[in-house]
Amino acid sequence: MLQMLTMAVTGAKRHRRHVGICGEAPANYPEIARFLTELGIDSINVDPSSILRTMAIVHEAEQSMAERRWLQASRPCRAHGGISRLLELHHLPERPEFGAPPLAAFF
Repeated sequence: MLQMLTMAVTGAKRHRRHVGICGEAPANYPEIARFLTELGIDSINVDPSSILRTMAIVHEAEQSMAERRWLQASRPCRAHGGISRLLELHHLPERPEFGAPPLAAFF
């Protein structure tokens, strides 16, 4: 099933199409909601009684993905120019009063 979901989401993304899922699987199985979020699904529809729980799971997965991207982006910068290089890569100006933008600017 996970392979079929992967094929559907990646195929839709490849052809620049909106892709969503309707059903209770993401609500009943948090690992499926995380999996779909990491695949880049555009929407997940669940029953009203499951919305808050599912939104929390998706938010957590998105935060985790953002942290991983941050760590991956910072690895080469530590070896080649530090934070200034990282800011350059993300097109963020340094703030003279602090020397760098707040971490929240990266997410």
